[in-house]
Amino acid sequence: MGTVGTPALEAGPWCAALRCRWCIPARSPKPKAQLPNRSCRCEDDGVGRDVDRLDSDAAWDRDARNETATERLDRNWSELLQELRVVQTGVQLLTGFLLTLPFQQRFSELSDYQRGVYLIAVGLSAASTVLLIAPVSLHRLLFRRHARLEIVSAAHRFALGGLALLGLAVTGVILLIFDVVTGHVGGTIAGACAAVLFTASWALLPWWHRARIDHASASGTARTDSPERAPTAAPSSGRQGR
Repeated sequence: MGTVGTPALEAGPWCAALRCRWCIPARSPKPKAQLPNRSCRCEDDGVGRDVDRLDSDAAWDRDARNETATERLDRNWSELLQELRVVQTGVQLLTGFLLTLPFQQRFSELSDYQRGVYLIAVGLSAASTVLLIAPVSLHRLLFRRHARLEIVSAAHRFALGGLALLGLAVTGVILLIFDVVTGHVGGTIAGACAAVLFTASWALLPWWHRARIDHASASGTARTDSPERAPTAAPSSGRQGR
């Protein structure tokens, strides 16, 4: 209720300082900032847009998802966090397992070669843990600095580096275990098989799909997840219902 001579306040947006809906008058929401039109070969279906270029990716997200640049960065950060949660559990368990091995009774029976493999695996696993947890520290230190673009870009590279080191660490652990159980030949074969499996599933297969998408874009083939063309009433009327 308002006092005499003072207009009554309605439920307004949440106040950033007091977390209260009643501290500021209601006002109409601001329209979303429109991204500048980027010239590309086809504005309707995303053909010819390079996903590695920030402006091209932003233009496609604007058409397909109706996102602003800030919304796109928030979504990228959320997706990246989900991926990091999946891989962090595995790398932390692996690192913890490796750190306990020297305290086992049979660890002194390992040969110099096996100890070398173990130390390399520990180093790779620890480095992978550092890279995969680094985005958390980066986000904390840049909190409220409006640096979401820098955070997403750096966290993306941290994740790629952490995955590569994790694959090498797991390969080293498999090599060590098979070498202890079956001998040097069995360990070498198992380590080679693990390296091929990780390389094929974590690197070659994604790059193959990426090459197919790039080739389809270059040849003018529309993407299946591209926004549909809206019907037009007349050639001069422009696109409607976008």
